[in-house]
Amino acid sequence: MTTTRIAALVPLKESVMVRSARILLLLAALGGSAMTTARAQAPAAPEAATLPAPQALAPAPPTPTFAPSPWPGPYFEPDPLLDRPPLPPPGWFADADLGVVLPHVKNHLSGPVQLGVVGSLAAVTAANANTVALPSAGLDWTVFPRIEAGYQLPSGFGAVALSYRFLGSEGNGTAAGLDGPATLHSRLDLNEIGLDYTSNETSLWPDWDMKWALGVRMLWVYFDSRADEARALAAAGDTVFEQSESNYYAGFGPHAGLELDRQIGCTGLAVVLRGDFGIYLGPLHQRFSEASTVGAAGGVPLIGETSEGLLQAVVSLGTFVGVRWQPPQWKDAEFYFGYQYEHWWNVGKNDNTISSAEVNVQGIFARAVWHF
Repeated sequence: MTTTRIAALVPLKESVMVRSARILLLLAALGGSAMTTARAQAPAAPEAATLPAPQALAPAPPTPTFAPSPWPGPYFEPDPLLDRPPLPPPGWFADADLGVVLPHVKNHLSGPVQLGVVGSLAAVTAANANTVALPSAGLDWTVFPRIEAGYQLPSGFGAVALSYRFLGSEGNGTAAGLDGPATLHSRLDLNEIGLDYTSNETSLWPDWDMKWALGVRMLWVYFDSRADEARALAAAGDTVFEQSESNYYAGFGPHAGLELDRQIGCTGLAVVLRGDFGIYLGPLHQRFSEASTVGAAGGVPLIGETSEGLLQAVVSLGTFVGVRWQPPQWKDAEFYFGYQYEHWWNVGKNDNTISSAEVNVQGIFARAVWHF
């Protein structure tokens, strides 16, 4: 009986084992499928991490409250607001000054001269040394012309002009000689070239105009004096002499000017006040000479000459007071009339000696300006 039960239980045990094996196989299959799915989905996370981050957009620039307006046109074109009467119209212009002036040389030139026998190489003794210090004779009235040409730019950009002026005068007088009065003769020559930029300003008080100028100028000044003692005035056995001195200066430097005009109603007339200032730097040359004869009849001639040069600075100042008239029916013309005074300092100053000289000019000036 026991054998029979054991035999009956064997099939049942096998049946349970088979079922358990099938369940384990099913679970293993399900587990492998889940692991395969997990492995296939795992790389998705890195792909999402490599996506570029969104970039922030730059803010738009703010719109200016007052946007700049475009230029109305090219430079240097006529402007009805800036090129209005009585200002000079754009274009070429020319003017001419004519002054009737009285020049004056404040002469304190002085230089030593060593006298020696003509043609002799012998040493000159101190007893034959002399000092030449002649005054300048009063100069005659003369004219002082000036011409200028330039171009007036439009739109208030100013003007550029080239000018030239000159004067020449001479005079005669008397100087004290060694044996009596001597005839004195003096000369003066002055030349000047200028290149200036000028600009008109109308931003002052009503009926007032202003014009300023900046530029450079070249100056040449020459003056001399010569004294001759008449032989007839020299006693026999005395010294008959001839003395002369000269001064030459050439300089270059900056220049500045300012003009104020006060208009008188609508008459075209205006009161004018103008000032000019300049500084020059250049070489200065002075020469002194003397010729003497010991004994009026067949005496021994003696002659001597001294010259010296150096670098000198000259300062100039000029003023003009007068009136300007712009005819209402002829806007392209202007006329000036008034008094002018100019002075040049150190034009004959030698810093190595006591020699010095100054030059001034004053007189009545008339000026006419034409615009083309």
